[in-house]
Amino acid sequence: DVAVQYGASVPWLRSEDLATDTSDVIHTVIDLLFKFQQMEVFFDSVLLLQPTSPFRKPETIRHAVETHQVTGKSVVSVSPISLKPSWCRSIDSQGNLVKPELFQDLEIYCNENPIYKLNGSIYIATAKQIIENKSFYSEPTKPLLLNSISESIDIDTP
Repeated sequence: DVAVQYGASVPWLRSEDLATDTSDVIHTVIDLLFKFQQMEVFFDSVLLLQPTSPFRKPETIRHAVETHQVTGKSVVSVSPISLKPSWCRSIDSQGNLVKPELFQDLEIYCNENPIYKLNGSIYIATAKQIIENKSFYSEPTKPLLLNSISESIDIDTP
């Protein structure tokens, strides 16, 4: 109602199952792509800027779009993390702390390779990739490295 009041065109609303706190945004994007296709409106690519990451810079968004246009690949923003597998433990069935076996290989990998987390700030992919993979992430995907803490902030994350 507010969007219409300010002049926005609202051709439809999300279905209830796509409008919950737990629904995945990718399902909403796919639903919108199909609705537009039914209206014979087609998109080459989709750029998703989630409102929970409000501190992106315009030049960062432009860089993501340019990377996508030049490579034709999906582009997803990432941030470096300093995972220390040697500090990770799980709790076994007897309630004891144990070092998971899978972390032994991960520790070697992390010592030799920097690792990154998807930070949810910027996603861009072709409409075809999104529909086929049900994701903005497809093999291969180009990273958009955000070293800036402010651009990587997700206000939905504690």
